[in-house]
Amino acid sequence: MPFQRFGILGALAVLAVTAQVSRPASPPTKVDVPRHRHALARDVRVRPDGSVTSSNWSGYVVTAPVGSVTDAKASWTVPAVVCSGSSGNSYSAFWVGIDGYPHTAPTLEQIGTESDCEDGAPTYYAWYEFLPNQPNEQIIGKFPIHPGDKILAEVSFSGGQFTVTITDERTGRSVSTSQPPDFSGAMQSTVEWIAEAPAISTVIQPLADFGTVVYGNDYTNITNTCDATVGAQTGPIGSLPNSFPITMVNSDNGTIEAIPSPLSSDGSSFSVTWQGLTTLLGFNGADGALPLAGLVQATNGNFYGTAQIGGANGYGTVFKISPTGTLTTLHSFCSQSGCTDGEYPAAGLVQANNGDLYGTTVYGGANNDGTVFKITPSGTLTTLYSFCSQSGCTDGQYPYAGLNQAANGDFYGTTVCGGANAGTFCAGAGTVFKITPSGALTTLYSFCSQSGCTDGYGPAGLVQATNGDLYGTTGYGGTNSKGGTVFKITPSGALTTLYSFCSQSGCTDGYGPAGLVQATNGDLYGTTGYGGTNSKGGTVFKITPSGALTTLYSFCSQSGCTDGYGPAGLVQATNGDLYGITGYGGANTNPDVPAGGGTVFKITPSGKLTTLYSFCSQSGCTDSALPVGVIQATGGDLYGTTVYDNCASNGCAGTVFKITPSGALTTLYSFCAQSGCADGSTPAARLVQATNGDLYGTTELYGANGDGTVFRLSVGLGP
Repeated sequence: MPFQRFGILGALAVLAVTAQVSRPASPPTKVDVPRHRHALARDVRVRPDGSVTSSNWSGYVVTAPVGSVTDAKASWTVPAVVCSGSSGNSYSAFWVGIDGYPHTAPTLEQIGTESDCEDGAPTYYAWYEFLPNQPNEQIIGKFPIHPGDKILAEVSFSGGQFTVTITDERTGRSVSTSQPPDFSGAMQSTVEWIAEAPAISTVIQPLADFGTVVYGNDYTNITNTCDATVGAQTGPIGSLPNSFPITMVNSDNGTIEAIPSPLSSDGSSFSVTWQGLTTLLGFNGADGALPLAGLVQATNGNFYGTAQIGGANGYGTVFKISPTGTLTTLHSFCSQSGCTDGEYPAAGLVQANNGDLYGTTVYGGANNDGTVFKITPSGTLTTLYSFCSQSGCTDGQYPYAGLNQAANGDFYGTTVCGGANAGTFCAGAGTVFKITPSGALTTLYSFCSQSGCTDGYGPAGLVQATNGDLYGTTGYGGTNSKGGTVFKITPSGALTTLYSFCSQSGCTDGYGPAGLVQATNGDLYGTTGYGGTNSKGGTVFKITPSGALTTLYSFCSQSGCTDGYGPAGLVQATNGDLYGITGYGGANTNPDVPAGGGTVFKITPSGKLTTLYSFCSQSGCTDSALPVGVIQATGGDLYGTTVYDNCASNGCAGTVFKITPSGALTTLYSFCAQSGCADGSTPAARLVQATNGDLYGTTELYGANGDGTVFRLSVGLGP
């Protein structure tokens, strides 16, 4: 069966099938003994694709013949770090230097700035270093800097001596110093423009969340940076031979920590983005638990979501969280006598055209059969409708799926039970309903209206097509009993069963459909969790708006199901192809996941499928297993999560990954990397890309208080 996680409301899900950092007036002054060492590049690796990584450096490097480098300039804007009282100490350094990239002599001449978090508070200062004679940073006193300051720095060699200079364009202050008298042995063979995770003694320290730091004239308006003089040639990075970017990768778990952008058209400007994960919130039960439905970013920039349980009364919450992590519990369900305001919100929220947010609870309400509610961005909740308000629950029960606001302004949704007709598992076979923003509900259709439930039962969510009609699936019923259906319903309520699955011998067309998405060609695409030509594999299908269905692919078509099985979560990318995941199968197995770790696949609109990646490909399954789904973000790459949490290593608590449209996968973060899994475990829903370019998501388990988390992952996508 396709892998799905539905928390305490799983039974109903089966019925439905899927059914700030302030700018200090005066930055702290460091008075302690310098501890940091801005070290040579460590753990340098050249990857099979030619990219270069290091465990402590990210930025750009130029290599040159020994003795040929005589000058290096850079400009950058001091980034603000995000600190929290519970995050401990973390550090980040930004500099220009000569030497330091691996060579036979351990020399490095450099000058830069620091943006640190110490005891939960931001600290900023300037420093220089001459290795090996000065093994720790030399702090530049009486040189205060602030986030946002534009820095010009230079390392030069003349008359047998190195000189380092730093200028703050905001204050106009400039400081210059030269190497110690006994300094010798410099190779003068590399130039570096680097964002670094500094070391204390020999131990690389946690990298501070600096967001994105920008270098070069395009960003700072300081000309002739980032430039270097190599032999007789002076020019920007991109004009120099043997220049290349370097990415910071954690040597313990293989996750990316900072990544440089390509050079801009001027050949010198670039950015480096902190790519770590920030746990913005650890739910503690009292403010909610099990945030399974994911987040939605509202037009005010804040994120809104639901926690399935917890809150002041234990029955779930609606919450708001700012992009930097300030949580407001907007409503705790069961706040009214008899829980008439609802219990257990399972689906996410949708922001309406009027700016308010709308959602559903599965239980509670005046009749304990679920509700539709409206909540303002500031937190005023109104129960718009309580299901089972009609005799025999002919208006439906248990609205498990979320709402869809149609072009006419009304909301459309489904209930998995109730309606005018008897069902197999509950008091009715489910309904499709319409509700106005003010709360007037109309039951548009009751399933099992036809003899033998040939119209299906147990509906999932809806999608509105470009023709104005709404399309959906039922998990059961149809002309072949167990197969399920695809249906179309007009906004006014006329329903047409477009296709009944298991119509072919052996159910080679699949059964148990879910997850429709309309492609740019106008057709709808979806998956079945079961069936196909290989019985258990499931399928990808295409169906026209008028109902002509084509089975595009049957999973488990390859020996050992190396192409995966149990597909879900289609999304169409900008290249026109569709991408999805399988919950099981793939080329690899593991003692803890003998069914296989699952896959990411691509399928063309015409049906050519390519397995892009099989999870559990790395020793110990450190790339994790059991993917949840993917989204396409700015830049064209796809991002997703895995939920595997069945073994001891960090990789087994789930991950966030990036995969290119052609299939190159990078594990961006492995959960449970912090003591006690304070960063969370088991990502619960698809990621959402915010307007600032970062990715936001939730974990189902752990966090500082054990009840799940909200996290942000900075990946350099930009706004």
